[in-house]
Order: sequence, then C-alpha cells, then structure tokens
Amino acid sequence: MINGKYPKQEVMNLSRFISVMKFRPLIWRNTHPYVMVDRVEDITRPELIHEDEKIDRKVSLYGYVRGCNLKSGMKVHVPGVGDFNMDDVSFLQDPCPLPDKEVKSLNHKQKLLYAPMSDVQQGRPGRPEEAEGW
Repeated sequence: MINGKYPKQEVMNLSRFISVMKFRPLIWRNTHPYVMVDRVEDITRPELIHEDEKIDRKVSLYGYVRGCNLKSGMKVHVPGVGDFNMDDVSFLQDPCPLPDKEVKSLNHKQKLLYAPMSDVQQGRPGRPEEAEGW
C-alpha cells in the first residue's frame, strides 16, 4: 500500500485473476436444505411455562429456505442446541414482494421496507402514515 491506496497494477492483477477464476459448485449446500431465520416465536402455552420454567419449548421459526425443499418430519440441526424433528412446514407469502412492472423511479407510495427485529416503525408496505408512532 502506498499512501493508504493499493497500486493500480495490483488492483488490475487481482481483478484479472477473479475474472478468469472458475468456481466449483458447492455440492453439499445445493443438496441440503437450510434456513436463514429472521424471526423466532415461542408458542409454548404460558401456563406450562408457569408450572415449569425448564419445560421443553415449542418454537416457530420464520425465514428463507435455501438449497432444496424442506419437508415435514425432517430432522433439523440447530447449531449449539442439537437435532430436532420438525412438526410442520408451511409456505408464507413474501412480506415485501417485488413490483409487478418495472418502475423507473420510486415515489413515496412505492417504497417498500421489510426489516424484522430492527426497531424500524413501518406500517403496511407503502403506508408509513398508518404506522405506530407517526
């Protein structure tokens, strides 16, 4: 580095190397389903938790499936916790779908925001005036 910048020739060599590099397919990742979880809900009945705080919990996970399809009854590994059987798998609609037609510019009504667990106060997509605290 010279004066906090990479030399132009080094940048060119790196970009040339990356452009001709062949990526091997990730076989395991493409043949096994995995989930990017963005929300967890504890659905254990409160009276059972009140009786015994160390009771086995029943949780619902929401997120995006990658790889191949998930099926009910499959075993799931949760890192740091263990292996579990899934009771049910269901498909939910996308909370922030892409627009049907191509739009050149976004006006206020067309702006969509989906940010779970980020403390962003937003009502229905495109309706911030109905959000809590507005």
